[in-house]
Amino acid sequence: MTKKEKRLKRKKRERIWVSAAFASVIISLSGITFLHSDYAAFSSNITTGDNLVKTDQFSQANLFYNNIKTLFPIQQIIVGDRLKNLTLQQKSHNNYLQALANFNDKNFSQEVAYLGLVGKDSMDYTNAQLDMLDAKKIQSEEDAVYQKFQDLLSKAGKEDRNNQLSLAQKDYSLAYQIASGDPVLGKDLLTLNTLKDTLSSLKTAIQKNNEFLQALRNPTSSNYTLNVPILMYHYIRVVTDPNDVLGYGLSVTPSDFEAQMNYIATHGYTTITMMDLMNALQNKTALPPKPIILTFDDGYIDFYTNAWPVLQKYNLKATSFIITNYINQSRYMTWDMVKELSSSGLITFGSHTVDHPDLRTLTSSQLTAEVEQSKQMIESQIGKSVTDFSYPYGDFNSQVENTIIQAGYIDAVTTQYSDVHPASNHYLIPRVRIPGGLSLSSFIYRISP
Repeated sequence: MTKKEKRLKRKKRERIWVSAAFASVIISLSGITFLHSDYAAFSSNITTGDNLVKTDQFSQANLFYNNIKTLFPIQQIIVGDRLKNLTLQQKSHNNYLQALANFNDKNFSQEVAYLGLVGKDSMDYTNAQLDMLDAKKIQSEEDAVYQKFQDLLSKAGKEDRNNQLSLAQKDYSLAYQIASGDPVLGKDLLTLNTLKDTLSSLKTAIQKNNEFLQALRNPTSSNYTLNVPILMYHYIRVVTDPNDVLGYGLSVTPSDFEAQMNYIATHGYTTITMMDLMNALQNKTALPPKPIILTFDDGYIDFYTNAWPVLQKYNLKATSFIITNYINQSRYMTWDMVKELSSSGLITFGSHTVDHPDLRTLTSSQLTAEVEQSKQMIESQIGKSVTDFSYPYGDFNSQVENTIIQAGYIDAVTTQYSDVHPASNHYLIPRVRIPGGLSLSSFIYRISP
């Protein structure tokens, strides 16, 4: 081989090496570009999935994580951790949703359900899951407390209806202690205030009843008395809420009321008015055989819809004590109804104050306004004189009694239990309470001479 041929062969080999080197560089650069593009897509999908998790879009996040094309083991580890965390987050979020449903459920204690929402505020659903376990435990304890509270109310209500005032006072006191010390019941101010009023009324009733009964046991020679049952009603309705223990005690069903009025009408009783009784006590005028007085407190609409048709059917007289500021409001009669009943000649209207407050707690001017303005309002509506008064809650003191006398009332009824009426007592007149659930035989016993 000549020198020229050798030189040409060497240059050809050098050109091949240069081409190969150049090709290698091109391939390397392409690989780097490809790797960079794949990492950018991986990073974008991971970021999108993380953002979806933060907004509770777990299904969409799962799709992004699973659609990532991994090239390196480290990327596989990252995706695996994301999927594992996604499962935990979704489970805890489901617990949060259950807590939220409980929170919006009126039958579920909101204070307890709120524990299941704690995690939401910090986006920590694992804590929410733990809080739900605490919530269920607390709810169970709360249910037990509430049941004990209801049992005491039911027991006290029965004792009150049976005129076992001291026992009722004891059980109402226990119920109040439970309610006031409970974090949930303690926020029910309406129930607590109702229990306070009930306890206050019972205390006064027990004291006054004892004094009154003692006086009846030792009447003076000039203390002329008459035995006339004055029946005390409130609602004539069916109570649909099984937990409304207080409402049940104040409510006589329409069917029971019909049976009671039928008995009165068919067994020789004669309904009279409060004025008839006062005249008989003051002037010793004769009353008809087996006289009886029917009274209804508060002026509820069911007196017009449920009681009045029965009274009209048997031609029975009754006295309705109304709260003047409550007339024309929901659950109460209207003035048109009051006028209609008054014009019938069977229904007499008396005052139960303007706003039904505890009269003992008022200033002198407030007391006078409650007593006088209610009287004036009723008289202006029906065009008749109003002479009968009923103490709100049955509560009174000497100042209240004197204000009643000065306002021009002839008589005032309490919630004290008796059917014996001394001639000297026109403003502390006892009545015979007719509670809900009373059997007809018990009713007959209460009104019998």
